[in-house]
Amino acid sequence: MILRSFASFFHKLIPQFRLYGHGDDAFKAGPSFQHYTGGILQSRDCESTVGNFGWLSVSLIGFGVEGSKEFWLGRNSMGLGWGEGGYFRAKRNVTWCAIANDPIAGFV
Repeated sequence: MILRSFASFFHKLIPQFRLYGHGDDAFKAGPSFQHYTGGILQSRDCESTVGNFGWLSVSLIGFGVEGSKEFWLGRNSMGLGWGEGGYFRAKRNVTWCAIANDPIAGFV
């Protein structure tokens, strides 16, 4: 297996989703992520140490636009009862809790 980092060419991340399907990533998860029930995440509570959930590994599986808000679509291991059926949306094209700073994908 070969691991490929997308960080050095972040502007090409979306075409990589189209080619390879997803990227794995880690980011700082604050209380708003832990208690997320839907919508596009954009809280910066991850920057505080109070109630910080810590670093979390997720799969970024896509992207989209709702109205004028661009977002990443991701999933984690919290189960179907969390978020939007086990998935989340996080604001895209901003530095948000270090998400999409260094996504990687494995190739066989």
